[in-house]
Amino acid sequence: MSPAEIQPWVEDVCHTEDLDVPDIEFSRKRPTSLGATFIDQHAMCLFGRDIRQSTVLHELAHLSVKANNHGVLFRDELVRLTRAHLSVEYASLLYSLFVGCNLEVAPWAASARRY
Repeated sequence: MSPAEIQPWVEDVCHTEDLDVPDIEFSRKRPTSLGATFIDQHAMCLFGRDIRQSTVLHELAHLSVKANNHGVLFRDELVRLTRAHLSVEYASLLYSLFVGCNLEVAPWAASARRY
């Protein structure tokens, strides 16, 4: 995705999830998609020519649970956001990888959206 496509998509995700929209900076200096999150500033920096939605959701998961690490709260949030805003199949893959690596994660059913 280009920066012009990412900004409105992030706004939609944040409004759906009742999250404050973060400040986003972009840099094309890397050939691959990469991100960094600044929790205290509620901001993220996204690097790359074509930024992947999965990278953006990864950074949003950090902001959502206010965690700099990749612990269980982050993993649960990443699976939930991915399931809701990317695809059930990709979220299932993430979940399976976490379980296969013996990383703690909430039961699959917990990643389903609740209204």
